Amino acid sequence: MTAIFIGLITFVAGLNILVVLSMTVTDKARDVAVLMSMGCTRQQIRRIFLWQGIAIGGTGTLAGLCVGYAFAWIAGTYHVIPLDPQVYAVPYVPFHPSLLDGLWIAIVAMGISVGATLLPARAAAKLLPVDILRMSEGNRAGLRPNNPRRTIFLVQFKLWSAGCFYLGTSWFGNPAGSQIA
Repeated sequence: MTAIFIGLITFVAGLNILVVLSMTVTDKARDVAVLMSMGCTRQQIRRIFLWQGIAIGGTGTLAGLCVGYAFAWIAGTYHVIPLDPQVYAVPYVPFHPSLLDGLWIAIVAMGISVGATLLPARAAAKLLPVDILRMSEGNRAGLRPNNPRRTIFLVQFKLWSAGCFYLGTSWFGNPAGSQIA
């Protein structure tokens, strides 16, 4: 059940990466056209946007893993979440961090991030420099995102929260014989 929630959160973060990079392609279309007119190949343009998506996904994933491991360690060491001993077999919620969990979370999150960057990167590589350079600045004004830094921060935060949520919920221990309802 936890994996479903994490999958949905990560999927939404991947969609946000797709939207951010699509807006970036629209916003930077003139710059891409100038680069292409100066001799950049479509593969080089595609690679620029792929690396941008990988950087966004990697930053969010790394931050989420760090905060998730820190929370699990603190909660496990200091017994932050107490349980009623009359109802449960253990007096606190035990956390058991696993490097394997962190590894597969990072792989899935980065896979979704890379997958979400493919479409905008291909769109950027298919831009025709002549058409874009003919467009006036007034025609492009309505296509610019309000604040791309804020949008990138929100995507990183969603990836971070997905990592924290999973790492926080997947490490609940269930000692043999205990009935945690």
